Amino acid sequence: MITVRFHLCAVLACAILSVGAASAAEPEPTSADLDVYKVKAPDAMTIVRTMASANKVTVVDEDTIRVSGTPEILAMAAVVVELIEQPIDDGEPVVVREFADDTDIARIALKHVSLREAALALRGMRIRKYATQEQRQVILVRDTKEQVQAALDLIEALEQEASSR
Repeated sequence: MITVRFHLCAVLACAILSVGAASAAEPEPTSADLDVYKVKAPDAMTIVRTMASANKVTVVDEDTIRVSGTPEILAMAAVVVELIEQPIDDGEPVVVREFADDTDIARIALKHVSLREAALALRGMRIRKYATQEQRQVILVRDTKEQVQAALDLIEALEQEASSR
């Protein structure tokens, strides 16, 4: 009986030490200030929360948001800000980036389709995440590579239909 208790205590001690070591190995949350000029900071904050799954985003001033989280979340947030700040080129209305979590994000500049119409169509496709940027007539889509491609095809079809009206 004593050996069982000793063995049980040793197992518990090892379990506690391994949990402590595992939590010590996890990356520490960090933060980054991201500059936004083409989008209002509160709008950028909302878009970053949605598209980068960042729970801790605050407005620092009218041109800066602060994102806190893991290095992966900070990297995703930086990509999202890059996409919403990037100039919209008529020759390249769609920009796609890959994330490390096997999802893609696409920024689509709409010409003929309204944001509302595009958002309703995406909702029908059950796209995991999307956000609109009204000031620039842009919609961002984040999902699997296949779902993002399907969303791009759908929006392209809507654009062609709307341009022929």
